[in-house]
Amino acid sequence: MGERDYNNPVTTKAVYNTAPELVRQRQIVEQMNFISSKIDVLFEVINHLEGRLGDVMRPPQPKDETGNKAESLVILAEALHSKGLSIGEASDRITSILDRLEI
Repeated sequence: MGERDYNNPVTTKAVYNTAPELVRQRQIVEQMNFISSKIDVLFEVINHLEGRLGDVMRPPQPKDETGNKAESLVILAEALHSKGLSIGEASDRITSILDRLEI
């Protein structure tokens, strides 16, 4: 049997699609799902907090939406970027609640 050419995409794919690589890929998917579920819980808590504090808060101010588009990202980087945007949105909402409190 000849040596593998690791610069050849065909043989490289065969090398990297081994059981350990599939385990790592599955772990990434599992952790992305875990992060997504925690972000969902965070937004539920923020919604509940806003509901409970609604009587002692000023109405929200319109946000200045700037449409900054990210560069083209690989799939994992795009997923992480999306989660980062969600966390930033949650942070903005909490900051807004704090700014609107009248107590």
